[in-house]
Amino acid sequence: METKYSIYKQNYELLVEKISQDFNLTIDLSYDVCDEYYPYLKLIFIDKKQNWRGRYYSLLHELGHHIIFSNSSYRENYYPGFKKFFGSNYSKAEYVCLVNEELEAWKFGKMYAESNNLKIDRFYFGQITVDNVMTHMLSGIKKLYF
Repeated sequence: METKYSIYKQNYELLVEKISQDFNLTIDLSYDVCDEYYPYLKLIFIDKKQNWRGRYYSLLHELGHHIIFSNSSYRENYYPGFKKFFGSNYSKAEYVCLVNEELEAWKFGKMYAESNNLKIDRFYFGQITVDNVMTHMLSGIKKLYF
């Protein structure tokens, strides 16, 4: 009998395999790391403290960042603040670009999953997208105004 745990573990492993084949990226599942995409290293870190569902959706999201980064014309047209690094002093416009990029990364990750017939729980996906974007919005407001 398949459990929710085993289904997400299988989906995660399948996603890692597909990403390796389609994009030649390395996926590093480790403890005490931030889920993050490093474009010049072709590397995605995923925090092992998360359950398999969290790992799966985080990996889809980080893949979305790779898809954005890999498409230079898309990036240049939609992300004028892209050259900044996180932690630097952002303007309001750059924070809007950052929030937009986060939304787009979720969207592109979801599109990749759907185009490859990978499972997506639309309700959960919506929840984590909102939580993630709100975190970036609140962070931006705090850094700009407080």
